[in-house]
Amino acid sequence: MSEPASFALPHSGYTIQRELGRGGMATVYLATDLKHDRDVALKVLLPELSHAVGAERFQREIRLASRLQHPNILPVFDSGTAGDRLWYAMPYVTGESLADRLERERQLPVDEAIRIATEVADALDYAHANGVIHRDVKPGNIMLSSGHALLSDLGIASALDTPQAMKITESGIVVGTPTYMSPEQASGDRIDGRSDLYSLGCVIYEMLSGEPPFTGPTPQAVIAKRMSQTPSSIRVVRPQVTRSVDAVVARALAMAPADRYPTGAALAAALRNAGTNEHGGQPSRRVRIIAACSAVLLIAAAVLGTFRVRAHPNAPAAPDTISIAVLPFRTIGDTTQRYFADGMTEEIATRLANLPDVRVIARTSSGQYRGEEKPTAQIGHELGARFLLSGTVRYAESPTGGREVRVTPRLIDATSGRSVWSHDYDGALERVFDVQSSIAEQVARALDVSLRPSQVALLNRVTTNDTLAYAYYLRGTNYIATAARPEDYQLAASFFSRAVRQDPHYALALAMLSRAHTVMYDRFYDRSAVRLRLAKEAADSALALQPELPEALVALGTYLLVSGDNEGAIRELERAERLQPSDAIVQFRLGTARVAHGDWNAAVRHLRAAVTLDPRSPKTPTYLARLGWTLYYMRRYAEAGDVARQSIDLRPDAIGPHALLAFTQAVGTGDTELARRTMWEGASRARVDDLRELSDAGVWLLAATPASVALVARLTEEPFGSDTGYYYLWKGSFFQSLHDTLRQRAFGDSARVFYEALIRREPRDGLDHRHLALAYALVGRREEAMAAARKGLELFPVKTDAAWGTDGYVVIARVAAMVGDTSALVDALRRALTTTSWVSPNALRNNPVWAAYRDVPAFKQLLAIRPPT
Repeated sequence: MSEPASFALPHSGYTIQRELGRGGMATVYLATDLKHDRDVALKVLLPELSHAVGAERFQREIRLASRLQHPNILPVFDSGTAGDRLWYAMPYVTGESLADRLERERQLPVDEAIRIATEVADALDYAHANGVIHRDVKPGNIMLSSGHALLSDLGIASALDTPQAMKITESGIVVGTPTYMSPEQASGDRIDGRSDLYSLGCVIYEMLSGEPPFTGPTPQAVIAKRMSQTPSSIRVVRPQVTRSVDAVVARALAMAPADRYPTGAALAAALRNAGTNEHGGQPSRRVRIIAACSAVLLIAAAVLGTFRVRAHPNAPAAPDTISIAVLPFRTIGDTTQRYFADGMTEEIATRLANLPDVRVIARTSSGQYRGEEKPTAQIGHELGARFLLSGTVRYAESPTGGREVRVTPRLIDATSGRSVWSHDYDGALERVFDVQSSIAEQVARALDVSLRPSQVALLNRVTTNDTLAYAYYLRGTNYIATAARPEDYQLAASFFSRAVRQDPHYALALAMLSRAHTVMYDRFYDRSAVRLRLAKEAADSALALQPELPEALVALGTYLLVSGDNEGAIRELERAERLQPSDAIVQFRLGTARVAHGDWNAAVRHLRAAVTLDPRSPKTPTYLARLGWTLYYMRRYAEAGDVARQSIDLRPDAIGPHALLAFTQAVGTGDTELARRTMWEGASRARVDDLRELSDAGVWLLAATPASVALVARLTEEPFGSDTGYYYLWKGSFFQSLHDTLRQRAFGDSARVFYEALIRREPRDGLDHRHLALAYALVGRREEAMAAARKGLELFPVKTDAAWGTDGYVVIARVAAMVGDTSALVDALRRALTTTSWVSPNALRNNPVWAAYRDVPAFKQLLAIRPPT
């Protein structure tokens, strides 16, 4: 039966503008919602399907789907009947479908495909937890809008799953699309959420390879192949896809449901891990200039809100301090909402961290115990916590059609395993924020913590009462928690922006939005004035709404730090510390600010505090890296070596901790041979791409091993991201260490071209001038090299940052050594030796950069200087 060119909906509240397209089940119109004055996509089922399904069943399924509120689910606004026709209305998306995108491009970039698939997997996890199976996951039902994936038509396939509807099409299949259908669905067997995950696996396969896993001339041929064959590896047609990504897709496409990922959350986590393992993080330019001058790897991925740390995990708390870890609340029942459960865990921990006599273990550490069955005493020992707070969250549908929640927290004495306190909280979903406050206050009282009125107010702080805004906020924090690429922070910022649009008074979302902008400015080279302005505006707006919000103070303090106002940063961060003394991020940022300000001993205290508060985070190496290299700058080599060994214990396949240990050996004890072995051990264990974490000035230890030439030959530009100039500088320095003048000059000249262009666009960036100085030196352009090095120190002086500023002297010394300016070399090294820096007499004796000057009398005098420690 053909569809009329137009369709009338009398008394529905909608008017049809035009037809957008026709599919196998419905005709889609662009319509106007008269009540809300907005455009909607209105889908009208074919007459045959409308009759087969029936209005009652259709309305029941649509009603269930309409309750789904998730940032990656296209919601159902409304539904109804018009004569014998059934219709439903959804938001009108101005983007395109994934099917349109694949038709145009065939294959997507790996990063983008993983991001889209992760968002859809998260959406499916949420839908399955709320009792809704999609049954028709395919590119045509995934919309792409503003960089995000939106899963559409949830609940529609369920409504059409009737014997009458199944008979309508020629193939006998209405519910589901054969190309993406799971084996059990094609067989007519009972299905669950794992069927949707199979379909998503087909979509991922197509995004990466350019075609679905099974194709054929007819639906029956496709299904026959699915039942009898195993999909080919994606790497056969696209070798750039890593084995880890290929393995995730293969598991999603397992024939038996039991062999697939059990939940959408598990598939999303596997995708994120595979993507992170492939690309990893990239250090900021500031980090690289430290590395370039200190001959070390510094803090790859030291980012706001996701810093990595660990010290002694069972370090005792200060006297009279109560230590507690809030473990991930477990969701139970058929209608779990993990975002709210995770948010509840985070909020309760944050509120308890406001108490001065309570040390709360960071969620990045306690979150590792999700689903763990370890004894409480073991968990407490590993986290250094006397008490553990765990809980369950159950969601259900109320008789009136609303959502109800039951939260059952339990406070446990980790030493004895004894339950100290527990309680059941019941109420509407909208009261979840009140529940968070009540639990935090009751836990504080159960711990016998004396509460002042101001502290009670902090425990009962209100962030938002809008559950949708809260869902957007949680999605943003989820991206930040696993971020490794600039796209992750862009997505996080977009979700925080959505949260603020939904609730303009949401100060916490504004604070996190500010921090996301600051990361993109400082770490991912988006050095635009606009980005910095957005960070400042969001932080100011958050503080205008809640002047005592610790997260907003951290956001403002971080903005001031990257802007060069170290004193202002310390002032705001200390305010945050007074309000939230046991927050690891606050301590870490204070440590960073103290280093920049030259308060070295105070910086170490803050960094050690951060390590203690976050003892088992998966991001531990970043905290340890900052602590270790701070100690190294202070010439406390034995302590720095101990930190390096802790890092190696955690990540034996990472080159960074090996680099730190190697330099403590070469500089601290003068054992260059041992240092070379340590460096090679790290390089041989690490992935080739991880060599980017080794500084250009530190490659001399790596180059001392003959096998390093073959290893370095495999290092490409890709892991350096947008900073390809540093790739050229890195390789130029490597070949300089080998006295390979031809390749030294070739790579140096490529670096020169890159940084000259960068400085033409932004002439005030002192770090770029330092890089350009080294590039000029590699190609023998003496005067230009010295001028650029001095310009770099002028634009980024010691008063701006005590560590990076002092490294400006070292750049001048390195450049002077390469171009033969003995006077400039001696003067710069004397300045570095008489202040806190990585330069020491042993560094001058053992580093081959200075070999040609060791018999120069003025250089010999430097070896007699006793630098401050």
